[in-house]
Amino acid sequence: MRRRMEILALAAWGMMLIVLSACDTDESGSFSSYSDSITAKVQDGNALRVDLNIHFLKPVAYQVEYWEVGNEGKRMRTALKEGDGQTVCTLVLLKPETTYAFRVLLSDEGGVVPSETYRFKTLELPGMIPDCYIESDDWEEMDGYLILSRFDLKPGLITIVDMQGNTVWYQEMEGKGVSVASFDTVRHTVQCIMGGQSEYAYSGTDIVVMDLLGNVLLQKDVRGYGLHHEIRRMPDGNLLMVNHVYRDFDLSAVGGSTHEEVVGDGVVIMDMQGNIVWDWDCFSEIDPREDEDIMTANVGPGDWVHANSANYDGDGNIYVTFNWLNQIWKINRETKEVEYRLGEGGTVEVEPEGWVSGVHNVNVTGRDRFYLFDNGTRSHQSRILGYTVDMPAGRAEVDFAVALPTDKSSQFQGGVNMLNDNLMVVCSTFSNAILFMDRSGQVHRVIRTPYQSYRAEYIPSFEY
Repeated sequence: MRRRMEILALAAWGMMLIVLSACDTDESGSFSSYSDSITAKVQDGNALRVDLNIHFLKPVAYQVEYWEVGNEGKRMRTALKEGDGQTVCTLVLLKPETTYAFRVLLSDEGGVVPSETYRFKTLELPGMIPDCYIESDDWEEMDGYLILSRFDLKPGLITIVDMQGNTVWYQEMEGKGVSVASFDTVRHTVQCIMGGQSEYAYSGTDIVVMDLLGNVLLQKDVRGYGLHHEIRRMPDGNLLMVNHVYRDFDLSAVGGSTHEEVVGDGVVIMDMQGNIVWDWDCFSEIDPREDEDIMTANVGPGDWVHANSANYDGDGNIYVTFNWLNQIWKINRETKEVEYRLGEGGTVEVEPEGWVSGVHNVNVTGRDRFYLFDNGTRSHQSRILGYTVDMPAGRAEVDFAVALPTDKSSQFQGGVNMLNDNLMVVCSTFSNAILFMDRSGQVHRVIRTPYQSYRAEYIPSFEY
């Protein structure tokens, strides 16, 4: 007997209720022999999360396939999940005020058993989430997303936008701005340091790790840890961050007092229980008592070297950028020794073209191979630079140097991700722009952001 279906749409609540009426003559292996109801409802606290409440009549493995109506060729699927009884599956990566179609796919002994296709519509974004827009466009479309954060807003804000700048995910963070956020493409988590610009030298007060559904996996008060500017997950799941390190020195020989607090920088690795499992600091390599300019340069001993990014290679060795030193350091993970310092006045030779003036966002592509964002604070010309370091020879080669348009340079902050061997996405923080460029320097797309984001990191795909 053909099943009867009743549909009740409650638009004001962003809800759709689908009831599958049971019949005594149901055939085994049909969808209705596994499930008798599906409810789709936009979450009360988030306009871009939709909860599917599915009642399964027996244990089953399932996925949800969904797509934007009118764009049937681009479909998304959740990971394979286990359902039994009343089961909630939350859909994310949705555009606002958009109608979506979906169907539930069951896996049984005979293969895939699909439900019929149903629809829901997402709600409009809250007013605190402004729209990005495309300023210019000559881009051959690519899949992927970008994660942005806003540090000048309380509550803080993390958003994920598609390659056209459309917001498809957001999370309001209570109480404080978000100084930096990243996405882990292995575990599909968002991690951030909260505190924002108003805290001392961007030092954070809290760290949060959450999944795409908004479930908090770690939240820790880190006041006193001095964490700032960087948070990313390592292959073992631990968190890599840079931090302020406070030491007392007699700087009377260089113009200071006999008890001068010097704020240097270091690196910490924290496990997902909130414990520091590894640390290192710059004072093992350089001595502020030997810096004749420490009392006058930049902001003095209160922010001596200004580390602002950290990353790692396949052996777990750590690479750190120091903005005031205009250098990139490699730290041996096992010995904690600095293997080299690249940049003007560093320990490896590099042609002057490879010197940076303000530096952010080191990205490691292999052992002693990396690229980064050169702010160009002296030249007022930001660049993307790639390097290969030959440690035995004590020399580094510049693999590529790509200049940003002058009006899109960012004298402070900013970042870059390579999409492939030729294409890159560049966050120009101070010009409120995201640039899609190639290695020849040609800009193919510019997305304007209505606020400054410290970075715009590329996410190729999702699984949840």
